[in-house]
Formats: sequence, C-alpha cells, structure tokens
Amino acid sequence: MDFYFEAYQHVTDNGERLHLTQVITDVMHRRPRLDLSNGYFIQAYREELSCLQSHQQLLRLVLNCQIDEQRHYLQQVWRDRSRGLGQDYGLPLNYVPKLLVSLSNSSPALRNVYLLEFHPSLYLVSQLHQALTQAHTELCHLHRAKTTSERVALEQRLLLQALHKWQSLAPPGASYSSQIQKDLFSEVFFEDPFFVRDVGLVVLSTAKEEEKMQGKERQLFMMEIFSKLLELVTLRHRLIEAASETALLSQLSVIWLSSLSETNDTAFNFLDFL
Repeated sequence: MDFYFEAYQHVTDNGERLHLTQVITDVMHRRPRLDLSNGYFIQAYREELSCLQSHQQLLRLVLNCQIDEQRHYLQQVWRDRSRGLGQDYGLPLNYVPKLLVSLSNSSPALRNVYLLEFHPSLYLVSQLHQALTQAHTELCHLHRAKTTSERVALEQRLLLQALHKWQSLAPPGASYSSQIQKDLFSEVFFEDPFFVRDVGLVVLSTAKEEEKMQGKERQLFMMEIFSKLLELVTLRHRLIEAASETALLSQLSVIWLSSLSETNDTAFNFLDFL
C-alpha cells in the first residue's frame, strides 16, 4: 500500500489522482481468495501472501526505475542554471538535491525524494495495476482456470514472469544492428531538448540571414521550423515503439514456432508408436 500512497503524493492531475485513488481502494479491499474445497485455508493465505510480495517487488523496481529516469532527464534539462526567467517556460519543475525526505514513514517503500521533488509520471502505477489485472484475466480465460487455486497460481506465475522479464530487460533496440541503434535509438540528439531547440534556432538564424525575413513572415517560418522538429520527435517516438513491439513479436513467434514444432514431433512420435 505504501507504494501507491507515495506515488499518489506525486500525481497532480485530478483525473489521474481519482484513478489512482480507486486502485488504492481496490487494493485495500482485497482479501484472500479461499478455495472452499480445501480442508485448510493456510495454503490459500500463503499463496496470496506470495502474490502480494511479488507484486510489491515489481512495483518497487518499476517505480524506482522511473524516478531514476526522471532525475536523469531533469539533470539534462536544468544543467544550464544561468538561463533567465523567461527561458524556463514549459519546463518540468526542478529540485534541489540537498535534503532527502520520506513521504510515508521512516522506512519508505520507494526511493527517498528531495524536498519539493515531484514526479507526476508516477501515476503509471495505476496503469501497471490495470495491465496486470487484464493480463491475469486473459490468462485465466486462456487456461480455462475454474477453481480459485488455479487462478491464484496463474497470478503468481504471471508476477514471477514479469519480475524476471523486468530484471533481464534489455535496452531498446538491443536486438537490432549497431547501425540501426545508432540511427534510431541514439539519445545524443532527440533526448536533449535544448539540443533540438538550438538546431531550430540555427536554422532560423541562417534562413533569416539568407532571405532577410522580418515581422510576421519570420514568425510563421519559426513556427514551421519548430513544428517540423516536434513532428520529428513524435515520429521517432512512434518508430521506437513500433520497433520495440516488432522485436517482442519476433521473439514470441520464435517461442511459439519452437513449441509448435515440439508438439508436432510429439504427435508424430505418438502416431509412429501406434
């Protein structure tokens, strides 16, 4: 519960806070799923506790990783602290890394954060909960789980598999060639917002010197330049998502084909035996 509570302290959007509040309420209302066909309920409590522990480990890993990524991004954005007041419009809030505080108690569930350090992106914990719930529902439907014990066992397998995948998660584009990684997945240019801005300003100043644009014409040209840069950033993000999903689907297809070939070999051996 502390994971959700600490993430809730970072969320600023009212809709996201409401959604996360509903998730917290659902977790608080959760009870051990008892199988009345069993003679004793101690095994059901053990399995439920194991699911909660795996869920806790997964949340800690994901949210701590998100905090680290957000801090790295803020360090990039605010590395030049000499900018004037008018040049920081639209930037995420900075923090002063001097005083660590705990949002819940003396033993925080997540990383300690600095005073006035906020990461609104931690609302993703509600989406993670929803994704795990949906995946568990699909697994129960796929495996035709009928009893409570079968559904709990599938949930535990799902959480353990998610933990394993997260701990062995490769960086984006690891399955592609080095040239594609350099062209598409490199963080040198697009991951630096001020680098992108400086490129736009250089293009704008060059065009201004060559064509001597002034007034409204210059404003329209500046809008066009930065619109194209924003479109490039968006297209790159979509390409990375598509490439990552393609790599995942290729891995799943290899696993499926290998399992299918093993099934066919077993069937052929059985027919030969007959």
